[in-house]
Amino acid sequence: MSNAAAASAFTVKLDAWLAKSKESARLKFLDVCLEAAERVVHRTPVDTGFCRAMWSVSINQPPVAKPVQPGDAWKAIGGDAAAALAIGKIEPVVMSVQIADRVWIYNATAYAPKLEDGHSKQAPLGMVKVTVAEMKAKYS
Repeated sequence: MSNAAAASAFTVKLDAWLAKSKESARLKFLDVCLEAAERVVHRTPVDTGFCRAMWSVSINQPPVAKPVQPGDAWKAIGGDAAAALAIGKIEPVVMSVQIADRVWIYNATAYAPKLEDGHSKQAPLGMVKVTVAEMKAKYS
C-alpha cells in the first residue's frame, strides 16, 4: 500500500471515528437534557396536575409562551398522567437536540414562578433550582 493510500485509509477511519464520537456526545447531551426535564416535571407539586402537565422545552430560543391558567375545560388528571403528558411533549423536541444547542425548560402557567419560589409544601425548595443543583453535582 502506498503512503497516499495508507493516509487516505487512515483519514476514512478517523472521519468515521469522529462522526461516531460526535453522535455519542449528542446522545449524551440529549440524555442529560431529558433527565433534567423529567426531574423538573416530577418535582412539580400537584393539585390538579395542570402545572405539571404544562412543562415544555424550547431549543435555541427563549420561550415566548404567555402565562396561562387552567380554565374551565381543564379537568384534574393527577400527577402521573400530568407527568406523562408533559414528557410526551418534551421528548420529541429533545430528540432533535444537537450538541451546541441551548435548551430551555419552561412552564407557561401563571403560578409556576410562585411554586418555584417555595409556595408549596410539596416542593418548598422549588423544582428548577433543585434540579439544576443536582445536575451540576452529577455532571460537573
